[in-house]
Amino acid sequence: MPAIVKGYFDRVFSVGFAYGGGKELAGKTALVCTTTGSPDTWLSDEQPPGSVEPIFHHILYGTFAFCGMKVLMPYIVYKAKRLEEEEKERLLEEWGGILGNLEKRVVLY
Repeated sequence: MPAIVKGYFDRVFSVGFAYGGGKELAGKTALVCTTTGSPDTWLSDEQPPGSVEPIFHHILYGTFAFCGMKVLMPYIVYKAKRLEEEEKERLLEEWGGILGNLEKRVVLY
């Protein structure tokens, strides 16, 4: 993750607040949204990593679930740099629908 995001995590997900005595984030919901330059076809059972879960395991399980948060399946926009405007609009609408229906998103942990 970018250094600025790492700094945020170091401050917020701290001992005594997020874990180790304090569980202020327990029961909250975590959803990662990110973009990638690669198409979704690079994720397949024939080659590692096979799915997005191993890529984000450290953040999804090692941080969010460790702090007692409910962790939802990440939302990934593939080949973001090469998208046409119509596809960007469609994905923004899809993202809005996801945010409006978090209870329907797959729970990982």
